[in-house]
Amino acid sequence: MQRKSIVIHSLFFSAVALIGTLQIGQAMRQHTDWQFKPTPFTQRDNQATDASAPFIRSQFVSAQMPTASVHAATVAPTDNGELMALWFGGSREGARDVALYGARFNPKNNSWNPVQQQVTRTQTQAEVYRYIKKLGNPVLYNDGNGRLWLFYVSVSVGGWAGSAINTSYSQNNGHTWSPAKRLISSPFMNVSTLVKTAPLNYGNGDLALPAYHEMAGKFAELLRIDNKASVTDKRRISHGRGSLQPSIVALDGQQAIALMRDAGPQPGHLLIAETQDGGQNWHNLQYTDIPNPNAAAMAIAHDEQHLLLVLNDTQDNDRRRLSLALMDSSSRQWRVIHRLEDDTADQNTNSDSEYSYPFITRDQTGDYHILYTWRRQNIKHVRFNRAFVDQHLP
Repeated sequence: MQRKSIVIHSLFFSAVALIGTLQIGQAMRQHTDWQFKPTPFTQRDNQATDASAPFIRSQFVSAQMPTASVHAATVAPTDNGELMALWFGGSREGARDVALYGARFNPKNNSWNPVQQQVTRTQTQAEVYRYIKKLGNPVLYNDGNGRLWLFYVSVSVGGWAGSAINTSYSQNNGHTWSPAKRLISSPFMNVSTLVKTAPLNYGNGDLALPAYHEMAGKFAELLRIDNKASVTDKRRISHGRGSLQPSIVALDGQQAIALMRDAGPQPGHLLIAETQDGGQNWHNLQYTDIPNPNAAAMAIAHDEQHLLLVLNDTQDNDRRRLSLALMDSSSRQWRVIHRLEDDTADQNTNSDSEYSYPFITRDQTGDYHILYTWRRQNIKHVRFNRAFVDQHLP
């Protein structure tokens, strides 16, 4: 009886999804504010000076994870000065027992609280009124207006190409969450839309959420989301079959670049596109000279001229090296400033070494925090300050 109810609700909400997607086109004509807005943390840090000594240190989020496999961590600062992290974990990626797990980090004592289960497949199923087969990539974001947003992927039928995005939010720093809501972003049964990287703010409070598509093509998109968690606009960043997981960095109010994973037939380098009008139109899609082995990368602005990249700077599907790099936003020149992990000298091709899916953010003091998958067994945390980066500037 419960399964029948879920199916009926699924059909109903699929119809609603189609109607809602048609309404997106009407909403697109109503937006007049296409101005990116820096987060409060970035604004504060740009006005501050860091006189402390350079440092970089790392640790595991937990000495022992509660699941055999973990992947795709995300992290965001909370309004009480802590950091909140989430990832998915289970017996393996895509298994029915996969759930979202999380932990909190206290920057003052540099320690993580115990891991707790946050979102389950059955919980999401009950809240969005449809069958959920598996869960995937979570993304956390503090919008600076009292909300900590959570976006995450779910699949009802098929593989990751059949994904949809769910969202909820917290107004108490992630201690409790609103019921999940399924974003309406596609006219084709509202499937094949995924997330991996953090959104940006618009001046009116809307979010610019980077997303990507995997069915009958692989390309990047930008979803515009209002404070009711509704998609009111969708813009294509790239086309074709070879670009995924856009990481968008705003250079000013209207200029931004999107760095994308190379998922083409012969992956080799990160792709890049740019916008001059706040994300309405994207152009100059091209390959960079930055290596990419069909793996996720993420960027964040360090100052007005330089970006920090966290990436697997290898080729041939090799995720055994993960690096921190500095990139000039104008010349696009880049160089590695720190190796986070490097097992490329290991000739054992059956090695379980995998360091992947990095996520980077900044806390209220301006310190940087990177989380990434460590051999699918744990989540590694790397913390460093502005002074560590400044010493590598030209």
